[in-house]
Amino acid sequence: MRSSHWFVTALAFAALAVPAHAGPKAPTSIPCAVCGMEVNVKDSVKSGLFDDYKGHRYLFCSADDEATFKKHPAKYAKTAKFIAIPKHKKA
Repeated sequence: MRSSHWFVTALAFAALAVPAHAGPKAPTSIPCAVCGMEVNVKDSVKSGLFDDYKGHRYLFCSADDEATFKKHPAKYAKTAKFIAIPKHKKA
C-alpha cells in the first residue's frame, strides 16, 4: 500500500509542474499551400500572402501561388498545412 501512496503523491506533484495553459505552440513557419516551400508565418501574414478558406488560413510564398490556390482552393486544401484564423479581440 505504501508504494501506491508514493505513486499518487508523485503524480499529483507532476501535475502541478505543468502550467494549465501549456499547449501546442503556434508554428513559426509552415509549407506554402501550393508549392511546399517553407513560409514564415509572420512575414506571410504581414505581406498579405494568405487566404482564409473553410475556417483555415493557408499561407503562400508568392502572389502567383496565392492566385493558383484561389483558382482551385479545394484541390490544394486537401493536403496543405494551415494555421488557425486569428480571433479578433473586441476593444
